[in-house]
Amino acid sequence: MHALLEEIGGLGVIPVVTIDEPADAPALIAALADGGLPTAEFTFRTPAAIEAIRAASAARPDAIIGAGTVTTPAQVDAAVDAGARFIVSPGLDEDVVRRSRELGALPLPGCATATDLTRARRLGMDAVKFFPAEAAGGIAMLRALAAPFPGLRFVPTGGIDIANMDPYLGDRRVLAVGGSWMVRPDLLKARDWASVTQLAAMAVRGANRFALAHVGLSTADAEDADRVARRFAALFGFDVKSGTSSIFASPGIEVVKGSSRGELGHIAIRTASIPRAVAYLARNGAAVDPASEKRAPDGSVRAVYLAEEVAGFAIHLIQED
Repeated sequence: MHALLEEIGGLGVIPVVTIDEPADAPALIAALADGGLPTAEFTFRTPAAIEAIRAASAARPDAIIGAGTVTTPAQVDAAVDAGARFIVSPGLDEDVVRRSRELGALPLPGCATATDLTRARRLGMDAVKFFPAEAAGGIAMLRALAAPFPGLRFVPTGGIDIANMDPYLGDRRVLAVGGSWMVRPDLLKARDWASVTQLAAMAVRGANRFALAHVGLSTADAEDADRVARRFAALFGFDVKSGTSSIFASPGIEVVKGSSRGELGHIAIRTASIPRAVAYLARNGAAVDPASEKRAPDGSVRAVYLAEEVAGFAIHLIQED
């Protein structure tokens, strides 16, 4: 598997850029990075693409810069020479895939049929672009196509925006979605980098979907936990549900039968994707404790604790169902 796939999956959203002025590329990639998306796919729909890739790559060597709408091996050569690290094509062209691999770039060919996916598998592809996503049937079609190809990952692009990306990113077979809503032509023409940053930040929040799941309170023992839980029930009319290690006094309050991780207890944060959330937190200087991972039978991580405590509480990331 290409190492870049994990990085792309950790971002969740790839801005798809059609740019007319290469000189704007450094400011654009800076605005995206400020919003939490240090990546961009510059499409070959304008002559400015190559120089935009070169300028963005030089300005932000840490960013993940790619080329889109690539249809020939010659374009692959030019894009990689300019600094592109991934190559996105509208269809599955074997020569484009092979040349990308020869140059060390990640190919993401467009696929929309079972025949496309069969060919991609024969080429040893780990991930493909699902394009045009919405016109081809959306998430329902992706799920139907993906079923016979276990392990294959997808980057849906085409008609996806902040309003409809949730079902895609909620599917574990989807690494990331591609979209242009945060880099609209009117924003680029106006050089409205503040709006680009704001929209990128909204995309990042949407990709992670962090939400408070519950607060876990430590107690002395099972008897003390029962007393605390029933006090919440008496005060607020909450239903009490007892389990092996804790008692829930409403879905939002977990009373642990004894000590919880954390000085005072823990705060559980639900997220759309734990791997994506872990990557996001790492980019922001927060690490998780790998030893705290809880995995499902299929090997996926269902819960993990942050290494640090906040205000005496451990932070527990849990996978959204």
